[in-house]
Amino acid sequence: MKRDHVTQFIEPVSTLGKFRGTVEGKPDLGPAQGGAFAHLHWAPPVTRFVLRLDGIVTENEWLSCSGRLLVKLTEADYRLRDGDRIEAVGWLSNIRGPDNPGETDYRASFARRGIDGRLTLLNRGNWRLLATQRRSRSLDQWHRALADHAAWSLRLGMRSDSRNDQERLALLDAILLGQRHGELRELTHSFRRVGLAHLLSISGAHLAILIMLVWPMARFLTGHPARSAFIVLLVLAFYMMIVPWRVPIVRAAVMAALATVGYGSGRLVRGVELMALAALLVLLWDPDDLFNPGFQLSFGCVTGLLLFTPRVSGWLYRTSPIDTPPYGWRVWLARRLSVYVAANVVAYLFAMPLVAYHFQMITPLTVILSLVSLPLVTLALGIGYLKLMVGIALPSAGMLLARPLAFATDGMSWLVSAVSSWPVATITLPQPPSIAWTIAAMLFVVAIVSGSFARRRVMMMSTGLIGAGWLAILVQPGPIGSLNP
Repeated sequence: MKRDHVTQFIEPVSTLGKFRGTVEGKPDLGPAQGGAFAHLHWAPPVTRFVLRLDGIVTENEWLSCSGRLLVKLTEADYRLRDGDRIEAVGWLSNIRGPDNPGETDYRASFARRGIDGRLTLLNRGNWRLLATQRRSRSLDQWHRALADHAAWSLRLGMRSDSRNDQERLALLDAILLGQRHGELRELTHSFRRVGLAHLLSISGAHLAILIMLVWPMARFLTGHPARSAFIVLLVLAFYMMIVPWRVPIVRAAVMAALATVGYGSGRLVRGVELMALAALLVLLWDPDDLFNPGFQLSFGCVTGLLLFTPRVSGWLYRTSPIDTPPYGWRVWLARRLSVYVAANVVAYLFAMPLVAYHFQMITPLTVILSLVSLPLVTLALGIGYLKLMVGIALPSAGMLLARPLAFATDGMSWLVSAVSSWPVATITLPQPPSIAWTIAAMLFVVAIVSGSFARRRVMMMSTGLIGAGWLAILVQPGPIGSLNP
């Protein structure tokens, strides 16, 4: 830890201080309260943003200071821009951990994002602009211009009058443009409860759907794998110019680009080798990403899918010896459905131990909900991608896609919100399981999907019960007295 890091100045109680730094990302204007009852609580909107520090006042003297703070301005302020260097006076405090066992640990969540504390500004007069980043016509400026134009294209023909309309737009901004708004907080809670929170952040699944939609059209137009791959890479590059360059999005783009190059080369390339190369490139860029939950879930689930989906699919549907190519439509449909179900089961099994360890929750209904919701998600993404591209070139044509996009998005939101209210949607753990249990659970999953327990069902059931008992012992809350040492 650097000697000038902001954590050296954070006290157990909030302290008043003066800071200088640069605004990172687009400030978020949203409701002051979150949760299911936020709409019943009246409070003026607030402004939230991340401030990368470079100075702090101590004993009436400016000193160098590093670190990043989550800033909450208790008024709406449209003047703040990404890249603004400001001076602010506010209350510096630590980010609190959970008050009760089983609550979300926001302190750990923000720590993983590199946010070291909280700064509260009571009104708009508590900050002043020092400098605005003036950029020449650079890649960054093109990035911002295209992102703004894409957001405008996405909103063509979309209603924004009611609260539901604003929530729909916020959901589309999240899954298509990688932008999060305050209107999404309640829906985010529902997605998290059912284990589908990853759908709200652009990930490998989103880019895989984009590639699956573009690749057939490119093959139809060119008839050649290499040219098709080139078109897909152009579309992927354009898409990266309208979304934020955050680590999870760049990680997904690297995986998608390598997969496109591999399959477009016409050579026999193993998916596992491509994923290993993608992981190596991502870790060379940021070695600390190895301990990031997103990295572990992304590469862990994708590797499991590549290695074990065919095996699990074969268990679900065994092709008869007389079913030789060309298959009838019934056999083709049965094989496709078995792969679809197998992929969802394998992804859930590999993600479950990691989700329990990082987020202290188990979501038993995720597999069933994924099977039902994935068509709606694919439909919403497909129409959304098309609306973005068509709307930029032909705005009037883009407006025609507004109603189908709203229908698909509302269906996805309704399904997740309805299931999230079920008592069995989420099992919240009082504390995270140990690393030993997490590793053992992953090995148990590998043993199941690899067939190590074939014809050993009693052993599999016994091992599973032992693992469940081990987890129950590890995460049980301690005596009430131990909470206050």
